[in-house]
Amino acid sequence: MSAVETPTPFAILFTGRTGSTFLTEALDSHPLVRSEYELFAAWRDKDYSGADQVEAARRYFAEEAEGLAAVGFKTKLADVLDPDGFRELLREVEALIVVLRRRNLPKQVVSLFNAQRIHERTGDWNLYECGPESDDPLEIPTEDFVARLHRFERQDRELLAYVEELMRPTLTLFYEDLVRDATDTIALAFRFLGVDPVESTGLTVKATPDDLRSILSNVDELEAELRGTRWESMLSAVARAEIEA
Repeated sequence: MSAVETPTPFAILFTGRTGSTFLTEALDSHPLVRSEYELFAAWRDKDYSGADQVEAARRYFAEEAEGLAAVGFKTKLADVLDPDGFRELLREVEALIVVLRRRNLPKQVVSLFNAQRIHERTGDWNLYECGPESDDPLEIPTEDFVARLHRFERQDRELLAYVEELMRPTLTLFYEDLVRDATDTIALAFRFLGVDPVESTGLTVKATPDDLRSILSNVDELEAELRGTRWESMLSAVARAEIEA
C-alpha cells in the first residue's frame, strides 16, 4: 500500500511490561508508519491538564504527515488525565486501536520489579543490549508481589472496559505471541494499520529471563502464594523465544 493524503490515526493502549516499546519501535521502522512513545506521560510530566493532553493529541493527529499511511502513539490509561475526552477524540478522528496485553500476569509482576532494578542501575526501563546480569538475586516480598498482581488484574479489566466503550476497530495482541513469533505478530499489526508488512523488529532486548530461578531467589515462596489460584504454575511457564520482557 502507498501513503495516503490523510494518515490513519492509531493508538496503542497497554499495561506496563507487555512489550509495548518493542512493538512501538517495530511499527515505527516501517517507512509508511510513525509510531511514537508515551506522549501522554510526557505531557503529564510537563504539568498538562487533561484537556491540554487531549488537545495536544488532537494537534498530533492533525500534523502534516506527508508520505505516511498511519500515525499513532502508545499510552497507558493511567497517564490519560481525561479518559472521557481522550475517548471522544479517538472516536472523532476515527482512530484504530491496538490493545497490548499479557496472559501471564505473575511474570508481568516479576518483569516490573526487575525493570525497576534496571532503571535504578541504568536510568532506563528497558535494555537495548544484552549484558551481564546483576550479581544480586532479585527477591520480591510476597505482600508486594500479590498487591502488584491484583493491580495488574484491575488495570487489565479497566483497559478492556475502556476499549469496549470506544467502539472502534481493535486489534488485540499479546506479549506471549510477540515472544513466540514476533515477525507474524508485527505483520498482523501492519495489516491492521493498512500497510504491507515489512521485515521489522524492535530495538529492545529481553530483560527478564523465562527461567525465573536464574534471577529470582524466592520463586518457591511466590508459587506457594499462588497455589489454588488461576495463576498457579505460571511463574514456571517458559515461552519459546525472547524479546523485551
